[in-house]
Amino acid sequence: MSRERTILRAAFGRALRSRRKELGLTAGEVGRMLAVDASTISRMERGRVGVAVDEVPGIARALKMAPRRLYAVAAPPSRKASKATAA
Repeated sequence: MSRERTILRAAFGRALRSRRKELGLTAGEVGRMLAVDASTISRMERGRVGVAVDEVPGIARALKMAPRRLYAVAAPPSRKASKATAA
């Protein structure tokens, strides 16, 4: 899997878990809203399973949030900055 895909899955998972907890929902409750198992929600939150683009609006609706917020990604550090801190 590419680094970019890994970053996106992780960001999506963090946003999903954070919003689910904000709403006081369990993975099972969100799973029932989306007609998937709690284990699938857990794997999404851990970035272990990808989400199809056409599934994102439904997930966002269930979590009462804008779809774009599920992909809010902090910019990764630049290579130059990484090398400077490693030195």
